[in-house]
Amino acid sequence: MTGPKAPTRIRSWLWWSTVALALSGCSNLRERLEHLQPPEVQLSHLALLRADLLNPVFSVGLEITNPNDESLHIEGADANLELNGKAVAKGRSVSALELAPRQTSEVEVEASAKTLALARQLLQLEQDGQIDYTVAGHVQLTRWLGGLAALPFRLSGHLSREQLLREIEGYGRH
Repeated sequence: MTGPKAPTRIRSWLWWSTVALALSGCSNLRERLEHLQPPEVQLSHLALLRADLLNPVFSVGLEITNPNDESLHIEGADANLELNGKAVAKGRSVSALELAPRQTSEVEVEASAKTLALARQLLQLEQDGQIDYTVAGHVQLTRWLGGLAALPFRLSGHLSREQLLREIEGYGRH
């Protein structure tokens, strides 16, 4: 390669080589991500954290398990709490966490409640003796293609009046 077009050819070759290398790297990363399983999320606790009349706060404990053979980098989690199908609280945790392969750890989300919606559901609890709950949200993972990936979760169950009273009696302990 001699002559005046040699630098242009070299730059062009370097540019195309870089593009090809980047595309093959993306392909390998995409393949790796397709085999990466999302973390398993379980509810560890649901408790009244602060009994403020205008803005009660719940502690939503999420137990997160990494089912993979490589570490997951968790940036945080968000959660919405529904009682009897009605949205009553939402919150976010921004606690970063490195979750080693096959390890389990807990993330706590403080969820602020809507007082009126919560009061209505507690009245329903008084009549029915139990309340259905759903906690839904996302776990944010970092270092996936250099950004964030939000993996959804949804947990449901029932609380009896007695279970809820035990939680309220022990509020602030979580």
